[in-house]
Amino acid sequence: MLGLIKQISIGQFRRDISDVGNQISRSGEHVILTSNGKPMAALVSVGDYERLPRAENQAIDIQKWLADSRTLSNKVEKRQGLPVDVDASLVADRKDLERRI
Repeated sequence: MLGLIKQISIGQFRRDISDVGNQISRSGEHVILTSNGKPMAALVSVGDYERLPRAENQAIDIQKWLADSRTLSNKVEKRQGLPVDVDASLVADRKDLERRI
């Protein structure tokens, strides 16, 4: 869940670091640190930070699934209506999974 996004200057952050940290921790708010009005860094809660690798992995899985779907779609188009060997596809998928483990 995306928290509220707030922008504060690095100077304000230095002055109010404890309050800002507590606010991020309690509310899930995201803070963008700025310098001369330009975004420089982002602060998020530990929970949100820990979810980042999972979100990246999910995006990679989705991209792989889309690529696999395109490949399968191309194979089906090339067969021009000929039957697809489902058992061979399952064996290939199983071997692929076993290689990953």
